[in-house]
Amino acid sequence: MGAPVPGPIIFSRLVLLVALAAIVGMTSAGHSQQRVAALSPIHDLPDMDPIDDLATRREREAQSKHRHITIGLGGDLGFGGSRQPVAADAGMRHGRRISFRKLTAGLKPLLVDDLVFANLETVVTDSNKLTTTEKAFNFRMHPNGVTHLVRAGFNVLSTANNHAIDYGTEGMRETLRHLAKLHRTGLKAAHGIGQTPDDVFTPARFDVKGATFRFAAIGIGGVSASEARPGQAHYRSAGDFDRMTRNLGAAAADYRMLSVHYGQELQVRPSRDARDKLGAMAIGDRGIDLIIGHHAHTPAGAQRVGDRLVFYGLGNLLHLGMQDMAKFNQCRDFGLFARVHLVSDQQHGGRFVARAVELYALDNMHDGTTIRSGEDGRLRIEAINYLGAELDEPKRDAAGLRFRPRADGSGLYCAPGAEHSAGVVGKLCAGWQAPHAPDDKLRERLSSACGFLRKDSGDSRIAKQSKQPGASASAKQKRIDNFARTAFQSEN
Repeated sequence: MGAPVPGPIIFSRLVLLVALAAIVGMTSAGHSQQRVAALSPIHDLPDMDPIDDLATRREREAQSKHRHITIGLGGDLGFGGSRQPVAADAGMRHGRRISFRKLTAGLKPLLVDDLVFANLETVVTDSNKLTTTEKAFNFRMHPNGVTHLVRAGFNVLSTANNHAIDYGTEGMRETLRHLAKLHRTGLKAAHGIGQTPDDVFTPARFDVKGATFRFAAIGIGGVSASEARPGQAHYRSAGDFDRMTRNLGAAAADYRMLSVHYGQELQVRPSRDARDKLGAMAIGDRGIDLIIGHHAHTPAGAQRVGDRLVFYGLGNLLHLGMQDMAKFNQCRDFGLFARVHLVSDQQHGGRFVARAVELYALDNMHDGTTIRSGEDGRLRIEAINYLGAELDEPKRDAAGLRFRPRADGSGLYCAPGAEHSAGVVGKLCAGWQAPHAPDDKLRERLSSACGFLRKDSGDSRIAKQSKQPGASASAKQKRIDNFARTAFQSEN
């Protein structure tokens, strides 16, 4: 054992230990206070500051995940009048040559979107020797014309329509062959006619800004594809429509588009059957995001079903085989071009949703399209609003789109809450308000202009001519040709 420690030394050591403990205690308290200050400085700030800080952070996160894609939508497109020869550097109408560049000059301001769609209502061929089918109007255009369209901005084309078959099986094969070459130069998708049934019913796939799109097109009738012959799906066939919409709806994609050739020529209102098939079935049941209708050559209203869209008719876009629509009234004398703004952000769970639509009325679609402006454009937007008001269906969560006329003659629709979107759409829709209903005078004028218009199509009358008895095959064909030329001069 060691010697005992004297009392004074013990006392000194106790004093030293107490002093050290005090120093350690103060240091610990200081560190503790520093940790509290570092972890919770907001406790000394006003109540709203933490919320504002959180909102700012969430907005930054939303903007970092915000994606914006625009889709331009046009109607019927073709660079050749009925039975006109094809030329490598121009379109042809009534024997008059119009350069490709001149034809599209008026559309140039619109062809700026990520995707630009049109219905290519013609055969594509560089041959003037193909045999026509027995129809009133037969359309063809040179592949150089389609190359020009792709370079101008068109990159999604429908080929499913009643004029895809104007030059028979060989004409369809020519179209497929020439369009296949353009996928290397900017054409993202051309769907409709296919070499086999599988080609017809398999939606096209392409990517835009990292998003996967699927696109399919269905025609009004014509020739079904077989293993030996190209063809297209038929809108009027319940089986074809069911198969196409099921395939498209089930395809893995971020966004799905369907082009549909349907309805009656010159009619501006979709039938109840069309609304059931397109709005309720294709969108409501199958989950297709966007449907583009055409065939009537006249515009129709647009409809929102949930957060998806149906354009029931866009009319003519630019087609040398069509008649001058100026002979008709305010409800039928124009075509439409729509710019659909898609947004994908946290608010919609990452889905692409149409949040805004810009709408432009067109003029002179048969001879070099121009954009209607000012009051001229506004009156056509009012016609679309009038037709859209008939598409409200609250039980289906469906509503016709109403476009607020803008100073330049175009129209703008914004979905509820679109003004809160990040980026372009938020700026576009800031302060947007739904348009006022037309006054009594304009409503009466539109009611008269938008009525049902009876008309036998040229194709139905040519069919009657071909069935007339008592003539040889050559005499019958001569009669058909003469009739077609007369009909072309009077209607186109």
